[in-house]
Amino acid sequence: LGSLQAASHLLLFQYMMFPLTAMNSLLTVGNSQISHAVNSGGMDAARQVSNRLLLMGGSVACAMSSFTWLSRGVIPWLFTTNVVVHSTAAPCFVPCCLMLALAWLKVPEAALLGTSDTRFLSWCYL
Repeated sequence: LGSLQAASHLLLFQYMMFPLTAMNSLLTVGNSQISHAVNSGGMDAARQVSNRLLLMGGSVACAMSSFTWLSRGVIPWLFTTNVVVHSTAAPCFVPCCLMLALAWLKVPEAALLGTSDTRFLSWCYL
């Protein structure tokens, strides 16, 4: 990579860390809520919490992706005033928005961890 590509990569990498970390934090809280539901109300309660978490996770992922897409002309200005870096980074917003839209896929993992179904979770990663 040249310095221009490296600057564009770092710009998008640093931006993407914020929404993805926020989503992981949300799912960590969800994991705790599901674990609490299993211990206090059984699997039916955990299923209800998981369904709400799926709805919330999907909504948050969609909102983050939409916000990023709609702000793609402004986000680079938060990091640098170099317009050449902006133009190099511009096409990369497509995969970034797709990754953010798919961030809800962490929700089933949080649900499985919350219910302590580590056997099935291990099988999923094979």
